[in-house]
Amino acid sequence: MIQFIKMHWKVYVFLAVTAVLLGAAAAYIVGVKGSTPPELRAKRIAAEQGQTVLERSEGLASSTANAEGSAEPSSKVGSEASGNASAE
Repeated sequence: MIQFIKMHWKVYVFLAVTAVLLGAAAAYIVGVKGSTPPELRAKRIAAEQGQTVLERSEGLASSTANAEGSAEPSSKVGSEASGNASAE
């Protein structure tokens, strides 16, 4: 049997490479088809944080400005961020 494998080693290498490439292609396709679109992901994150998408993008813009030297925080801190704000 070892003699047979030695005689046909090129076929085994070709089949192994083909299997790896097919597996990588399948993983890529599943990743592309199964991933959440960026717009929907942004809406879900904003909804989880209790913000709108516009407020989130404005927060990102102000955090960039804060990184340039301003000491003012760009996000809500305290009871509103932790969900302890009273709704009465």
